[in-house]
Amino acid sequence: MHMIKIERCNTKDYATLVEIWERSVRATHTFLSESDIIQIKESLIPVYFQAVDIYAISDDDLIAGFIGLSGQNIEMLFI
Repeated sequence: MHMIKIERCNTKDYATLVEIWERSVRATHTFLSESDIIQIKESLIPVYFQAVDIYAISDDDLIAGFIGLSGQNIEMLFI
């Protein structure tokens, strides 16, 4: 039986979230240059992740995607 859950993320999850972010961006954000991706990636943890409340969906304790919320706004969503 699969155990799917949504939980608030903390700093121990950040490395996994960055991997998901990069994989998703490379697959869908073809308008970004390599230097854009590197620059944004370097800012994810110290800047962007600090500006939102992050929740992840996990399947059997493996994070499959995440959402970053600021108030009522979805600021990031990556699967």
